[in-house]
Amino acid sequence: MKLWTNCPQSRRPLTLWIRLVFFSLEAAKQAMGVVESVAACLEAACDQSANTPTETAPRVIRSEPETIWHKLDHLLYLPLLGLRRPRDLYYYQGQGLNVLHGFTYKYLTLECFLGELTRLQIGYPLADTLAQCYSQAWYPGQSALFIFTDWHTKPHWTKSYAHLGHITMLERVMPGTKQLILNGPDGHLLGGWNDAVDTHLSHVLVDLEADLATKLGRPIAYNIFDSEGSGLPTALRYEAAQQDYISVLPRQPALARASGPGDSHTLSAFVILGDWEPVENDADHEAVYAQWADPLKQREDPRRLVLMRPCGQTEPTRIYTGRIPHYLTAGQVPAHFRQRWMNQERVIRQPACAYTQTGWSTGLTSMLTSVTSTRMYPTGLSSVVGMTHKRKCR
Repeated sequence: MKLWTNCPQSRRPLTLWIRLVFFSLEAAKQAMGVVESVAACLEAACDQSANTPTETAPRVIRSEPETIWHKLDHLLYLPLLGLRRPRDLYYYQGQGLNVLHGFTYKYLTLECFLGELTRLQIGYPLADTLAQCYSQAWYPGQSALFIFTDWHTKPHWTKSYAHLGHITMLERVMPGTKQLILNGPDGHLLGGWNDAVDTHLSHVLVDLEADLATKLGRPIAYNIFDSEGSGLPTALRYEAAQQDYISVLPRQPALARASGPGDSHTLSAFVILGDWEPVENDADHEAVYAQWADPLKQREDPRRLVLMRPCGQTEPTRIYTGRIPHYLTAGQVPAHFRQRWMNQERVIRQPACAYTQTGWSTGLTSMLTSVTSTRMYPTGLSSVVGMTHKRKCR
């Protein structure tokens, strides 16, 4: 604690008094009731999993309280030891954790521990509460909010049998976790939830938005996400729920686009609705609303379409789709969708972001880590979800 005594400069210089203060994380845990809260959460989760077969039950259910707290302490002390995430324990050679427990857990042990906690969904109530707090902190009030949604896929390097799915970034099938990241305007984090590695956006989006509106206490105006959710099944679910979203059709290879008239992404496949207009904040492109020229597609497809092309060219280069809000003009749709990069994709990729590479996921040991002077992100858990597809990944 620092104390300053102001005196007239003509009489004597500013006097600075410094008092050294001791901070104990162990004492803070007791004073804040962390130990009791953790014990209650673990007991409730273990009771719910009491009937799980022994061979598939998480080991944490049978662990001694001392063992659990040794692992939790390793996570709590990471920032004090200059470590950012559990993987840093691969190379940690210091004595800080040895002083506490006489040994140091390494990455793989803690990774399995975190996975078990997430399978028990211990941190889900905390995630819901944080999402509501973040919503009011970044966007006060009850007005409708538009959001950005994307997956962050975390592979798991394990020799154990685990739930598998295709990891796009590694082009292989392996264990992993899909962490659904939600950002609001200006890129502020709203929350993140774990799902199985083979989960598709169309499986979770509509239900997620309805649940999120309840948790945040405000309606979701519309959702913006990439081409993974641009398919017809997603559109039909959104239409049934009367909820709005904006997505984009996948880009077609040049060879496919040159296949001739009737190709699904050439101008001949659409009927133009209105006049081409400049794209908002982009004088080099123009956009227009359109619908499919094929009568069968018109009847079966509820999506609205916006074509975009460079000025002076004929063929569209991007086709935006979705249950696009009617108050958005054709020129506004590309501008709104392009905010994904600034307000979500770039945020997820920021090296300083706490959920970069490890992901933000819900869990018992979520901590707040300052990223900038005005933004706080929780760090924490990753998981292996489920035990279905039986295959070994080495």
